[in-house]
Order: sequence, then structure tokens, then C-alpha cells
Amino acid sequence: MEDHFLVKEKILSAEEMTVIISNHELLNTLAS
Repeated sequence: MEDHFLVKEKILSAEEMTVIISNHELLNTLAS
């Protein structure tokens, strides 16, 4: 169960990074 939990945590982190990068690119597009 712990391993499965760690995998879910890693997946969540990857999704959060994708969202942050997308938002950052969107802000750069609006600023330019």
C-alpha cells in the first residue's frame, strides 16, 4: 500500500508541475 501511495504522490507532483508550467507559459504569452 505504501508503494502505491508513493506512486500516486509522484503522479500528482508531475501533474502539478505540468499545470504550473502551462500557467507560466500562458502568463508569458499574455505579457508579450
